[in-house]
Amino acid sequence: MAGSVFQWTKYLAGDRTRGSRVWIYLFGAGVLTVTAVVVTLPLTILPMLNLMGWNLDAAALHDQIWVAAIHARRHHVLNIYSVKVVSVVNNTGVFFEIVASWSSPS
Repeated sequence: MAGSVFQWTKYLAGDRTRGSRVWIYLFGAGVLTVTAVVVTLPLTILPMLNLMGWNLDAAALHDQIWVAAIHARRHHVLNIYSVKVVSVVNNTGVFFEIVASWSSPS
């Protein structure tokens, strides 16, 4: 595990909490975060696809499930075969978050 939460708890609590840290980090960062993204992504992607002429219904559960399944599959394949590509995607997202936070009015 290389996550920052895992590293900080290692330094603050020591190695005696290793087993519980792994399970808490896996559940919190892995399961909950990925599930939240995959479930809410169709709510933003489907209206965008409608503007591009795809004629999908954002309220239809069938369309939401297909968008979520395609998104989850794409990320699984990227994580399995190319950590460098995922790193570039992550760094690009961080860059645009920084640019957006600087350009937003305070």
